Amino acid sequence: MTAPLLHSPDIFELLDIEAREDTYSRLLVNLLQHSVGLRRRVLAHGFRADPPPAESVDITLRHGLGEAGTVDVLLRDPAGHWVIFIESKLFSAEHGGQTRRYWKACEKLVAPNGRTAGIFLTIAGDPSSHSPVVPLTHRELTAWIAEHSGDFQPHRPLGIAAEAYVQRAQAPLPVAADACVVQTLLRPAWGLVPRLAGVAALGAALHRGLPGGWTHDAITIQGKGHANPGLQFWQPGWWGTWTANDRWTSDNYNIHLEIELTDGAPWRLKLHFETEPYHTLTELKALAGHADFAVMRDAFRASLQAQAGRLPRWKMSNYPFQIAKFNLDVGPEATVDQLREHLAPALAEIAPHIHTALAAAKQAIRP
Repeated sequence: MTAPLLHSPDIFELLDIEAREDTYSRLLVNLLQHSVGLRRRVLAHGFRADPPPAESVDITLRHGLGEAGTVDVLLRDPAGHWVIFIESKLFSAEHGGQTRRYWKACEKLVAPNGRTAGIFLTIAGDPSSHSPVVPLTHRELTAWIAEHSGDFQPHRPLGIAAEAYVQRAQAPLPVAADACVVQTLLRPAWGLVPRLAGVAALGAALHRGLPGGWTHDAITIQGKGHANPGLQFWQPGWWGTWTANDRWTSDNYNIHLEIELTDGAPWRLKLHFETEPYHTLTELKALAGHADFAVMRDAFRASLQAQAGRLPRWKMSNYPFQIAKFNLDVGPEATVDQLREHLAPALAEIAPHIHTALAAAKQAIRP
């Protein structure tokens, strides 16, 4: 007798696209294109008072907005009377004032008396960096999709994908209590991003006990032949704007601290100085202005190394993008509370020195 299957994979698992953020943005564009009712819901949410008509709408995926970057979804009146963008996040956070930049760029897409709106779509309804942009959760959005499921049934593949999205978004997220062993949070869990759901819960739990000013992301860290979940931490001013027109400028930097949550101990907190968005060394060399990046990074490294006497537990590094690292002396067997006890002092210790080093780095490339 054959044993029953414990889990039946959905369309995202079968196609191995469940961990890709753009999977859900692409699906949303198709759902909006096939449902006037869903469009009405989205427009009413974004514009609040007096939403525009939803019948004739241009909808695009990953719409380029010049130097402002690329927004995930754009809905636009063909006559230029209004525009609304949707910036979608799963377990990552907004960086570099994305929504503020997108808003300003979208204002240029409409007529002089046109209207602009924006939606920041996240797991938990996080606020955006630009207050007029309205928060929305994946759970709320998929409730609307379920209301209009009949619009997708004539298109069977779309209906199947919509149902899977609804089920994933409505699944409860893991909870990371202080006494919870971190290892249990690293196991895949059902939801929008199974590999990162528990890591996001861990990040939120750790964040509650950190000194002020920190933002965090749940991420996947790619290495040679492996990929592990991880967490990034940064403070205001440490992330710049995105590169544009194949050119690196002094605003296109990304400074953060990260932990790769490997299977074994000890975990290490690493300080990185990178481009925004991330470019490999080969990709960076193809950008105009890449020599200035090296000048800025090296000035940052030199300033931090000059402060090394005040950071006795930090080991300085000379890797291309890694500046320093700290041995946390804990690993997957630690509880959430134990990890926080090791992490919080390390972050607090180095943060002021990073601000000092960043000021020196900016000064090094000023004309």
